[in-house]
Amino acid sequence: MGVVGCTAPGNDKIIAFIDGARVGQTWIVTKHGYYDFSGSARVGPGTHTLKLVWFAAGRELKTLTTTVTG
Repeated sequence: MGVVGCTAPGNDKIIAFIDGARVGQTWIVTKHGYYDFSGSARVGPGTHTLKLVWFAAGRELKTLTTTVTG
């Protein structure tokens, strides 16, 4: 997953949540365009909600929510 569509180029913090629980975060540099990143988290069987939230300068820029299967 990458940051295509993130609204502000620069240094962004991305926080990942699964089913509402924070499972990780990373810092990325998007000032040069598209940036790939990856992460992993253990989930049980069934359907889960993955939410990624982009932050820059202390404010939320974008939220992406999708369904994943464990």
